[in-house]
Amino acid sequence: MVSRFKVSDFIYTDGLTKAVVEKIERYHLPIVEKLPAITYIVGFRSFAHEIRQGRSGTSQHTFEGKGAVDLGSSDMVYLLDALVETPYTRICMYEGFLSLRLQDIRQEVLH
Repeated sequence: MVSRFKVSDFIYTDGLTKAVVEKIERYHLPIVEKLPAITYIVGFRSFAHEIRQGRSGTSQHTFEGKGAVDLGSSDMVYLLDALVETPYTRICMYEGFLSLRLQDIRQEVLH
């Protein structure tokens, strides 16, 4: 089967490590590959990028945990419906994109 996406589609900034690539390949690529109507992907953002943007650097996009991806679509409702059947544990809708997280629920409760 030919993949629609590759790891580089998930990369927003420099600072990529082998561990991040492995997490994208293991946790996100197999899910995103099956989703309809994707027009926009942002996954990895480095800690340095987050700091330069005035953020704390603790974003899931830095892939300290399983990571997070933002997806845009030409049909957001259709994409949102498809996401209900995925392992993503947090789905937030913002203007123009959906933010998705794979988080260990036990870790969320303990923090």
